[in-house]
Amino acid sequence: MVNMSISHIVSKAPTAKDAWQALQDRFNHRNPTTLYIFVKSFFTSMSMADSIPMLDHINGYENYLRQLVQHCKDTLSDDPYQYLANYLSNKKIKLHHLLMILPDSIANIVDNLQSKTDLKYLDIRTRLLELASSSIVDTPKKNKPLSIKSKGKNGQSTTHQQPNPTRVSKTVPAKGNECSWCKSQNLPFSSHIFKTCQKLKNH
Repeated sequence: MVNMSISHIVSKAPTAKDAWQALQDRFNHRNPTTLYIFVKSFFTSMSMADSIPMLDHINGYENYLRQLVQHCKDTLSDDPYQYLANYLSNKKIKLHHLLMILPDSIANIVDNLQSKTDLKYLDIRTRLLELASSSIVDTPKKNKPLSIKSKGKNGQSTTHQQPNPTRVSKTVPAKGNECSWCKSQNLPFSSHIFKTCQKLKNH
C-alpha cells in the first residue's frame, strides 16, 4: 500500500523498478553532505569535453540540473538550499551557466552568443545544436569520392575531393581476356577469349 503523500511519485512509473528509482531519486538525501557533493559536482565537473557530442552534453546538463533543483526543493522550507533551487531555476542563470561550461575550442562562438541581447535559453540551445551539426564531416556515399568540408583562406567553406582512380584505357586488355586455344598453339592469345577466337573458328 503506497501512502497517498507519495503516490504521485510512483503512479507514472511503468515498472516496479522505475518506481523504486523514482523514490530513491526523490528521497536519497541521508545527510547534508550528500546534497553538498551533488551541488559541488554541478559547478565544478560539468565542463564539456571536446570528444562529447553537443546533444549528449546538453541533455546530460539539463538532466543533472533538473535533479539538482528537485533535490534542493525537497529540503526543509527554511533550508538555504531552497534559495539555490530558485537561483538555478532562473532561465538566465541556466543559459549563462551552459555557455560557461562549453569547451575552449568554441570560445569564439560563446563570445558571439553572449554579445547578443535578449538571450533565451531555447534559442541558444537550438543554435548550439545547429552549429554542431554543420561541422560534421560529410558521410561518403557509395562509389563517390570522400568529401570533406574545411575553411579556406578567406574564411569561406571549401570542399576537397579525393581524385577518382585512373581508369584503364579501353585499348588495354582487361585481365583474364586470354584465349586458351591460341595460347596452346603459341599464337597471340591476348585481347580475346576462345569463345570469340576467329582463328579457332577458321581452324
